[in-house]
Amino acid sequence: MTVETSEQSTAPVGDLSFALALAVLRERVSRLPIADQDDLDQLLPDLLHGDEEARDSAQRAVAEILEGVKGTLSPLRMNEGSPDPLSGWMTYFATKLKQARTKAGLTQQQLGEASGIPQSHISRLEAGLHSASSKTIEKLTAALGLPASHFDPCGE
Repeated sequence: MTVETSEQSTAPVGDLSFALALAVLRERVSRLPIADQDDLDQLLPDLLHGDEEARDSAQRAVAEILEGVKGTLSPLRMNEGSPDPLSGWMTYFATKLKQARTKAGLTQQQLGEASGIPQSHISRLEAGLHSASSKTIEKLTAALGLPASHFDPCGE
């Protein structure tokens, strides 16, 4: 299954979930001490290109580094049986976006100007008519002064 993103490209549903997970992970890693971030950077080649033993060792080291980082990943429960399996995510995101915008005291137009996203697209996101891409989530959270994890349904 594919879904139309705000950039007018099609992406598999799994890719959107993966993009959100990466945004949340990036935000959580950014809270680590610089030394731990450097260690993670050094482990990346073994994680991606190492043999099985190197990958296993790197995975254990990453787990030790991230052990103190709060949060877990779990599947987002979409509206099972719905013709559109993204409707659960879109409804969740729409609610969280509108709440965050209202709390910040911004109109859709003001949020659009601050994020570089057209007001009409923000309106469609808040109405649950579109699914936000990872780039859109990054722009919105930056404009609202929120971490990407704000839109993480597993963090509640």
